[in-house]
Amino acid sequence: MSVNRHVGFAALWALILILTASCSTPAPSIRPTTTLNTPEVDTNLPPVPEIVPPAVAEIQPTPEPVPQEPVVIPSAPPPVTRSTPAITAVPPPIYTNVIPSTWMPLRQWARNNRLSQPAANGVPPLISLVHQTPAGQLEMTLGSRYIRWNGLNIGLGFAPLWYKNEPYLHGLDAEKTLTPLLNSAASDPKPIKTLVLDPGHGGSNFGTKSFDGRFYEKDLALDWARRVKILLHARRPDWTVYLTRTNDVDLSLPQRVTFADSVRADLFVSLHFNAVDGHREESGVETYCATPTGLPSNLVREFEDNPSRVSPNNAFDFENFQYALRLHRNLVQFSGRKDRGLRRARFMTVLREQSRPAVLLEGGYLSNPKEAKLIYTAEFRQRLAEAVVEGLLGTENGIVAKNWRAAP
Repeated sequence: MSVNRHVGFAALWALILILTASCSTPAPSIRPTTTLNTPEVDTNLPPVPEIVPPAVAEIQPTPEPVPQEPVVIPSAPPPVTRSTPAITAVPPPIYTNVIPSTWMPLRQWARNNRLSQPAANGVPPLISLVHQTPAGQLEMTLGSRYIRWNGLNIGLGFAPLWYKNEPYLHGLDAEKTLTPLLNSAASDPKPIKTLVLDPGHGGSNFGTKSFDGRFYEKDLALDWARRVKILLHARRPDWTVYLTRTNDVDLSLPQRVTFADSVRADLFVSLHFNAVDGHREESGVETYCATPTGLPSNLVREFEDNPSRVSPNNAFDFENFQYALRLHRNLVQFSGRKDRGLRRARFMTVLREQSRPAVLLEGGYLSNPKEAKLIYTAEFRQRLAEAVVEGLLGTENGIVAKNWRAAP
């Protein structure tokens, strides 16, 4: 195409523009309210999956919003300034809804009772402590709820613990167990004039059964009680001794307590034999008295154990422990059986509801074949009766049965 041809076209377009501008009014500019921008399409993106709406039955209405209480975040308390050094903390109380339950350093308890500091063995916190006292030898192990007093096992409410680089013990255990032990040789409980012996169970209440089904607890306990009464009549004719039952009848637990009230008993002793289904290896003798208020029990079973409970028998915590200690010592020695401990229990009605000192004895396990065969014999039950008598009379040593031929 030539240059002249290009010039001709240009002139023609210029003439058309001039004519148009001179013949029309300029139109107003129209701006859309929304600008639509068409993005470039990225052909490398995967295809968008098809969204299938749910069935109508699956659509649930949106619940109305429930107004919520405003959440108030408390401000941090201001820092506490101390003008004096802080007191060394002690372990917190175990129960806050009962009488004050405090922990105390073992050295403080020893100093309060004019005792030398104990000999310690082991590495903290696994430490065994031995106190040599005027009344006997006290052994305890941190973390264990059982102590040994002159060789006897005795339960505590709380295990002594290692705290602030030294051993601590619970104040109620010190008051209700350790201090009475120190006074056990020097003080006597209230003298007995009227005694109630309580053979456990009876009638349709068979109690435990021997491993071979030959004997029931109710019959063996009654025989044991009769033997104790005969021996006491010979040794202390000035005592009045009652049995809650003298034959095979069933008495409720409250009836046994009421009977002791009616004769104004000075002491109540309940006699039993133990058994554990499926555990023939369990053996030994046990002694129980009521748990002091503020302490947990050593035996609970399926019953509630409320440490804040105050029972009628708690008025005799000291006497309970003194009688239980004497009876348990002789029960272990005369029977020659395993020492399962002097323990506390709160669920036993015949102890808890008494308005006098009360003790419950377990003379062995009928579920253990070897021990049951001993209990079957009149000779063994006679020795159990002698143990009760010597314990009640306060005999310190009696006839120790360590070498008794029937003992394993």
